[in-house]
Amino acid sequence: MQFEATVPTVRDRVVQAALKLVLEPIFEADFLPCSYGFRPGRRAQDAIAEIHVFASPPHGYEWIVEGDIQACFDEIDHVALLGRVRRRIADKRVLALVKAFLKAGILNQDGGVRDTITGTPQGGSATRKVHVVSGSRRLEVRLMSEA
Repeated sequence: MQFEATVPTVRDRVVQAALKLVLEPIFEADFLPCSYGFRPGRRAQDAIAEIHVFASPPHGYEWIVEGDIQACFDEIDHVALLGRVRRRIADKRVLALVKAFLKAGILNQDGGVRDTITGTPQGGSATRKVHVVSGSRRLEVRLMSEA
């Protein structure tokens, strides 16, 4: 399966890094302690260490569930995502930047630009945070409540 890489320009990366500095502290407060994806100060190794703790006595958990949603970030609805961001962010300049990154388009091999109707650009620092904001909390809560 092939996918198109959406690599931000240097200017975009600088703006995304600044945007991440604004978004991260706001949305970081929403995540549960069991969430490790794209979080500051958390690595895959930390998640593995927690698995070892819970799989060992006295906890003795026997099941580990890991999942991935195929093409999840390719199908994120822009209106729904912007709505979630808008609930927490009132600054119209920040909202405009998030929307601009979502609608930036994809540069084809022939130099043309294809519009992006759904999905988020991948490869930038701010877009990783937008990915996490888009649905992780709902998934975390569902997994925790079903446990």
